Amino acid sequence: MNISLLRQVWKVIEQTNFYELLSLNDTELIQRLLRQLETQNRLSQEEAVLVQVYLNSKLPLIKDLAESHP
Repeated sequence: MNISLLRQVWKVIEQTNFYELLSLNDTELIQRLLRQLETQNRLSQEEAVLVQVYLNSKLPLIKDLAESHP
């Protein structure tokens, strides 16, 4: 995954309502973030898979950020 896509992924995470993120199960959370990213960017199939794998690996961090957000 290139740095530009990585930045876009984290921008989408930061712009998402954290309460909503916490209310979703892991699969729903990943799908929600991926859909939001795809509305802003046209992703190839390969990029979509890379983003899914990346988000799955970062779920604990994403949830920790959501829980610590005021």
